[in-house]
Amino acid sequence: MCGGCESVPRAGGQSAGGDRVLVPAFPVEEIRVYPLTHFDTTEAGEPVVVLHFELLDAFRDPLKAPGRLRVVALVPITPSGRELRNALSWDVDLADPAVNSRYFDTATQTYRVRLGQLSGEVVAALSGHGPGGESGFVELGVTFDTTGPDGDPSSLRNRYVLRAEVQDG
Repeated sequence: MCGGCESVPRAGGQSAGGDRVLVPAFPVEEIRVYPLTHFDTTEAGEPVVVLHFELLDAFRDPLKAPGRLRVVALVPITPSGRELRNALSWDVDLADPAVNSRYFDTATQTYRVRLGQLSGEVVAALSGHGPGGESGFVELGVTFDTTGPDGDPSSLRNRYVLRAEVQDG
């Protein structure tokens, strides 16, 4: 058995073969998009969204966990911003411990993921040139699929509104 893990029967009870699954003693209970999330450009000039998110246990302490991250960018289609449409999505596999650790920023205790290949409408909304003008935004829908406290699959969700960054002058 691994440190920090416990063995629990699979849902539906224990089978005759003793089918048990290892689950973390402190499972992920919440995902939260962290306010460090921002619109940026790479050294090569490519626009990106730098997503910072944290996984929290029942005591609201940050932790690492394997899983799959899914992000959807919703852009306004009207100046009021009341109507949104799915403009882009990303999938990041964080099941492998080595890959997972590369995305984890120990200084902030958050995962830091660069989301690239932005569509023109996402860039326009985040640059203040979309339907909302200078008050433009992109809503990020973030889902993290992992193993829940009972050993069954769990999907954690959070939303974050990323506001347009308008340059003066």
